[in-house]
Amino acid sequence: MATYGHTIPGPSVGQKRVIAKNILSNGATAVVKIEQPKNTIVESVFVRILDDITVGGEVDCSFQMGTSNSNADIVAAVALGILDGSDSTTVKKNNVFKFDAVAGTAGPTASGVTDGDGPMPTSARTLHAQFGMGSADVTAQGGIEVSVVYRTFE
Repeated sequence: MATYGHTIPGPSVGQKRVIAKNILSNGATAVVKIEQPKNTIVESVFVRILDDITVGGEVDCSFQMGTSNSNADIVAAVALGILDGSDSTTVKKNNVFKFDAVAGTAGPTASGVTDGDGPMPTSARTLHAQFGMGSADVTAQGGIEVSVVYRTFE
């Protein structure tokens, strides 16, 4: 006969954030590190612009997140993730961008895909938020807040 335990609380949602200042530069990739606790999956990532960011030309600013400073296994690469230079050369403060976790490697396992290891690390790991700035001078910038929302299973 099956048994059930209804007194144990379910998984909880938490978040970690980091604020980085003056990190963007002409043609470079800026990396911001943030820790993911053990026994968690990433649900989403938010990037909040704390001060206006202005560039000296029609360039884009991409975003991705990975378990190293050059991959996108947590958040897939989004070429126009932060700035589409054909639309504007300024990202105004208080804009908040939401990025979903990659299913199966960071977020929940995709339905019916169970042939590999699950996405939940059993020890803490470092995540690398990567901002790729096009080739133009960054004439004004300030803080960027990166928040990772995760679900903890204990």
